[in-house]
Amino acid sequence: MSESAANTITIDDEVLANQVRVLEGVASRIKGLTGPAATTLGSTSFGVINSYLVGPINHWAARSGECVETAGEFTTRMAGGVDDARRLFAECEENAIALLKKLDLGGEQ
Repeated sequence: MSESAANTITIDDEVLANQVRVLEGVASRIKGLTGPAATTLGSTSFGVINSYLVGPINHWAARSGECVETAGEFTTRMAGGVDDARRLFAECEENAIALLKKLDLGGEQ
């Protein structure tokens, strides 16, 4: 039986650590945009003729701010999930190595 990529899982700790750093950076940048995305317009922004536009645009801006905030929260959670997976994979690998060492030594530590 030949071994294929589908039969092999390779965990590269540095790749996962880099992914965590990237996600944390993205989350930070997204969270910095929450305020600007939710900026509202003054009641005279479009003049008297188009003043009816201010309410709907302000509602849209508020929802946009909420969406940006949610995206930041999701990205922060993704970073945490990748970091947890990284930690658990490392722990599993350490346990497997310890078990193999124990078996290689005939059951002695």
